[in-house]
Amino acid sequence: MPKVKRSNVSGSGVSLADQILQGDTVRASGRVKNRARTLEEQEYVDEKLSRRILQQARIQQDELQTELGLAAEPKRQPATRLGASAEDGDSDEEWPALGHHVEESREVDVDPEDELAIEMFMNKNPPLRRTLADIIMEKITEKQTEVGTVMSEVSGRADPQLDPRVVQVYRGVSKVR
Repeated sequence: MPKVKRSNVSGSGVSLADQILQGDTVRASGRVKNRARTLEEQEYVDEKLSRRILQQARIQQDELQTELGLAAEPKRQPATRLGASAEDGDSDEEWPALGHHVEESREVDVDPEDELAIEMFMNKNPPLRRTLADIIMEKITEKQTEVGTVMSEVSGRADPQLDPRVVQVYRGVSKVR
């Protein structure tokens, strides 16, 4: 037998007659459903527009720092860039020609504190690094040495250390033939 739904009479403040009359009608719920946008409905900001927005945000941040009297950090060029710069556009010039490699050498300044920290973690006499080739060559020489000693033992030994009576019996068998 199904359960009968009971309405909340105590907290609603509505008379029983009104509740009976409302029971036959459909009530709109106060909840609004948020439906996720489909991929076509979603809007993305263009790459150029987002670059301009970030540029303006940096300019505004610099202005606020100068107004508040904070020292502006020196601007550094990023070491790596994701994507093409505004000047390059979509041209093929952004890729260097094969075989033509320009290398810039810059001197790096290291703080003495940083240098001490690096020295604390670095071993002054690092152990020799063994490569896979070193391990393989070591195993090959071990096997060659092992085979060489076994072969020299077989060819170099005249008679095994047997009882002289056993040796005499076998020599006697060779004469009987």
